[in-house]
Amino acid sequence: MRAARVYAEFVRVGFVNTLAYRLRYYTGIVTYFIYVSVYYFIWKAIYEHSTEIEGFDFSQILTYIAVGWIIRSFYFNNIDQEMAYAVTEGKLAMD
Repeated sequence: MRAARVYAEFVRVGFVNTLAYRLRYYTGIVTYFIYVSVYYFIWKAIYEHSTEIEGFDFSQILTYIAVGWIIRSFYFNNIDQEMAYAVTEGKLAMD
């Protein structure tokens, strides 16, 4: 349980640091929006001549893309890299 609290605090500090750099935060949001928009138009072009491909319709593919990018935004937030760096440098106990 103690380890979970340490990790939760590390995630909280990482999130607060991200918010401290608001331009980086907002740029990340805009970037994800652009990526999802590009995927939307690619799949819209693919589904232009067919309502269903391999059992999936356009709305199902859009849901898959949106959920995938949301999950990706939680997974690729560099907190794991910062934690690994803190461990290898011996700074985890100091932070």
